Amino acid sequence: MSVRADLLLAGRKRQRTADAGEDFALIRRTLLESLHPGQRDFALDRGRRLAAIVGRGGGKTTVGRARYLLRMTETRRAKCVYVGLSRPHAEELMWRQLKEAVEQLEIRARFNETKLTCTLVKNGATLKLVGADDKKEIDKLRGKPWHEVGIDEAAAHAPKLLGYLVDEVITPRLGDYGGTLWMMGTAGYVLDGLFYQITMPGSEISRLYTEREKPEYIDWDKWSLHRWWVWDNTLVGHRERGCSAGCQVSHLWQEA
Repeated sequence: MSVRADLLLAGRKRQRTADAGEDFALIRRTLLESLHPGQRDFALDRGRRLAAIVGRGGGKTTVGRARYLLRMTETRRAKCVYVGLSRPHAEELMWRQLKEAVEQLEIRARFNETKLTCTLVKNGATLKLVGADDKKEIDKLRGKPWHEVGIDEAAAHAPKLLGYLVDEVITPRLGDYGGTLWMMGTAGYVLDGLFYQITMPGSEISRLYTEREKPEYIDWDKWSLHRWWVWDNTLVGHRERGCSAGCQVSHLWQEA
């Protein structure tokens, strides 16, 4: 074989390797191994509507980021959106941390600083960061189908605005892709609104993920509820674990 042919063959092999890209299956395993059990349950929940009430320092935004990367690496051209209290809030909680995670996992991605979007090179999956600080901003999401929608700090959103976002903007098109909507947050001061109704003790519109196999929940189609505490987060030292093992969700709301 001539030198020219050798060079052409080597170039084609390098191109095939580049086209093959990252090992997404390995990346997903690495992501899951980095989570504590409560986070892992949330990341793996295949329900359509999920909620998590988490003590401060429990790593809720960490598992939200993991869910996005799991979805984006398993669904070609996935369309995902992260909703913060405002655009600056969304950027503060997710943007830099997402870049670091992508770099550590060696995922090729393009970041658009103006639009706050992250697009995976290998399969075109995209995550967009937005703020929900007013109705005009929320309406920009209307009429668009999504694979994954996450609302962070759900207890801090104005109850009426959150209800509008979920019921009138996101839910009508969520079924187009069989998408998932999740909300998470710490307990707030306002004992009202959709997030409180889902996470309150004795809620009739949610059931605990840990009870999903009980006979009465076989055909459950409402909210799947998760909860974990600060001591579940192995990154938090024992001196910072300010809640006893007997904490209940009611205490989280009462002590907010």
